[in-house]
Amino acid sequence: MSMIRYTVLLYFTCIAAASFGADQFLRERQAEFLYDRGVHSFFDQDYTDAIAKLKKVEVLESVDPRPYYFLGLSYNRIKDKSNADKYLKKASRLEWEGRSARDYRVSDALKRIQGRERLQIESYRKQAKRNWEKVETKRLETKFNQTKAEENAILAAMRKQPEPIPEAPEVPFVGTAPFGARSVDPFRSPEKENEARDRLIPADDQKPDAAAVPPEPRPETSATDSPSTAETDKADAETP
Repeated sequence: MSMIRYTVLLYFTCIAAASFGADQFLRERQAEFLYDRGVHSFFDQDYTDAIAKLKKVEVLESVDPRPYYFLGLSYNRIKDKSNADKYLKKASRLEWEGRSARDYRVSDALKRIQGRERLQIESYRKQAKRNWEKVETKRLETKFNQTKAEENAILAAMRKQPEPIPEAPEVPFVGTAPFGARSVDPFRSPEKENEARDRLIPADDQKPDAAAVPPEPRPETSATDSPSTAETDKADAETP
């Protein structure tokens, strides 16, 4: 029966691997199969066979913490405390490092493990949690400082006064107004308009403004040079 189950599982595993082209997918399926067989050997109290199967999971570089928990427990049952501590610590570390990737339901897998062994496992899990929280806090702090530095750099660039744009050289307005009208630049002040006109018109052809030329003095007439108004009226009356 177990051979038929293994063959069917291997068949579907090969199909999935060929369909998705993922070597990692094949490794995970093999690791799950070996974990399943190793757990059965553990609860059958065949710890040597359990260790042999679960060690193959380590060769596949699986990140599933469950095989390493039972590998540590198997070493603990044969009184190999050094390897037991090694794999229980590794299992608890992988459990917390892989929480964001996948939930392996470790607590459900360890339901049948109670007593002193369960207390030992829980102490490793708590220590691994504290270590993970320290690393995660440091990572978040580094990320926060980096983001803050980038924001400060952006704000400093925004507060920096832009360099003044140099003004373009002034070009006198030259053009021909339609219908003989006077060419006028509507955006130029009267003073600048006069300066532009002076630059375009030669000095000899310039005509002085009427307001700038004083009026010519009128000659003064005396009483001897012209008859008075009364005499002129009298001569007109005597004329037939």
